[in-house]
Amino acid sequence: MRKTLRIPSIAGGALLLLGTAGCATSEQLEALQADVVSAQEMASNAMDRADAAFDLATQANTKADLASDEAQKAMSEAQAARVAAAAADAKAERIFTESLRK
Repeated sequence: MRKTLRIPSIAGGALLLLGTAGCATSEQLEALQADVVSAQEMASNAMDRADAAFDLATQANTKADLASDEAQKAMSEAQAARVAAAAADAKAERIFTESLRK
C-alpha cells in the first residue's frame, strides 16, 4: 500500500486557511497553489521511485534466495561426489590389495 507524503497536504491546508482568512491576494494564492501542485508532483514522483526501488530490492532478495538455494544444492552434490570418490578409492585400493595376494 502506498503511503502519502504529508508535506503537500499541510501546504494545501495552509493555502485553504490563507484563502479563507483573506490574508493573501489572489495572485499570492495562485502562486502558492502552483507551489503546492509542484510539491505534490514531486512527492508523487519520489513515491514512484521509492516503489520502484522497493520492487527491485524485493526482486534482488528473491534472486539472492534462489542463488543461496542453488549454492546449497551444489554443496550437497559436492559432498555426495566426495563420498562417491572416497568409496571408489576404497574399492580401487581393495581391488589392488586383492590383486597383490594372488
